[in-house]
Amino acid sequence: MNTTTYSEALLPLAGTEGSTQPKRNLFLRFIDAIAASNAAKAERELRRIEAAYGVSLREAHQKSGFISADLPFNGLRD
Repeated sequence: MNTTTYSEALLPLAGTEGSTQPKRNLFLRFIDAIAASNAAKAERELRRIEAAYGVSLREAHQKSGFISADLPFNGLRD
């Protein structure tokens, strides 16, 4: 039988290291980067259309009364 013991003096104290959250895996970071890129592209496209046609799409959307929370796929982003 073999017994291994560790001293608590060698273990880092909680909160003393830079980040306490585990590092996300490469696939999730890749997917997050794609989502951020697509969001930035959509924002650029909205600004381009608003400048070209002289309309504010965001104001028109607010005036329409459309509620996106009613969509069945809205909870997928959370």
